[in-house]
Amino acid sequence: MVAYSVYGKDYVTDLGQKKDDFTVGKEIDILYNPNNPEGIVLPGKTIWFIFMIAGAAVAVIAAVLLVRDLRNR
Repeated sequence: MVAYSVYGKDYVTDLGQKKDDFTVGKEIDILYNPNNPEGIVLPGKTIWFIFMIAGAAVAVIAAVLLVRDLRNR
């Protein structure tokens, strides 16, 4: 669990990390979405997020091209 504050509002989030990764009271850096501060990630652990966004973009582009191709037939 990690506790943090954004714009004066306190949050507590489970990072899903192994217990051995952190100790109680240890300060760590986190990245958060200013529009959704509950969505946090650890720096260096974001590569999966980049692949997820890239995959979603490819899927949307493929769907648009497929629909366009079907309409042109």
